[in-house]
Amino acid sequence: MKDVSEKVLSIYDEEYQNWIVDLKKRYKQSQIKAAIKVNSELIHFYWSLGRGIVKMKSESRWGSKFYESLSKDLRNAFPNSTGLSPRNLQCMRQFYELFPENIITQQLAAQITSIPWGHILLIISKVNNSSKKGLF
Repeated sequence: MKDVSEKVLSIYDEEYQNWIVDLKKRYKQSQIKAAIKVNSELIHFYWSLGRGIVKMKSESRWGSKFYESLSKDLRNAFPNSTGLSPRNLQCMRQFYELFPENIITQQLAAQITSIPWGHILLIISKVNNSSKKGLF
């Protein structure tokens, strides 16, 4: 079975075929740029949600089931969204604590928000493991 990109073009002109190749390349590049921008905005949102959790002293204010309640309320508000589990919300708080406003510069923020969330979670886990061993 041939891939869609391997199908014969309907116009056999070489200039047209080269144009199609260029359009496919630019289209894929645009998709990648869009995904990176979406990731950046989502990471920024996660950081700001972590900031809100810390600034409002949420855990001490609303009790031990705070993350479960927040997760449930956010999932109800955004039923098609992922990443709103209680554990992920705790990681958002830890993310903010790892990079608080007083140390985060605009340049650093731009670099951090370009990192995928899964990699940030790995960094958080490494920092947490290191601090439990007394290295921090």
